[in-house]
Amino acid sequence: VPDDQIQKIGKHCQAQKKALMVAGSTHAPEEQMCLDLHEQLAKTRDLVTCIVPRHPQRFAEVTEIIEKSGLSFWCYSQESNIPSDCEIVLVDTMGVMQALFKLADIAFVGGSFANRGGHNALEPALYSVPVVMGPSQHNNPQITSELESAGGLVTTISAHAMFEQLDEWLGD
Repeated sequence: VPDDQIQKIGKHCQAQKKALMVAGSTHAPEEQMCLDLHEQLAKTRDLVTCIVPRHPQRFAEVTEIIEKSGLSFWCYSQESNIPSDCEIVLVDTMGVMQALFKLADIAFVGGSFANRGGHNALEPALYSVPVVMGPSQHNNPQITSELESAGGLVTTISAHAMFEQLDEWLGD
């Protein structure tokens, strides 16, 4: 794990006084949803969003989606410094999501709006990061149920409900 890249993200968020949302193990159309949510949240909140696609073969596709959004972004694999206006970090490298969750203020666990059964919500919860997921959670029903009961996970059924939850957390 290139530790200096993780440190760059942490330093960028500190320098810009921005919260960090990690959207982990995303599938289509979750990346676009997260970009749209970022744009909405950034109207009133200081935020950097890291998008970590589930499958490396989608890195180029997700890069195009981010480019079309017009948001300032930086790819994790780049050796350059993060631009000061960077809003989105595309994590186009495998094996670093856990280290990102250590830095995160809030997390979205993918595969839950893409109807893939949701991925492991314990990864961000391990670091006491509040987790939001969509309704598709059949891969880990006991984990998601217990996390939700304990207050560490909120299930949302729409992008609007997810916006409301993330906005509440960022304001808290």
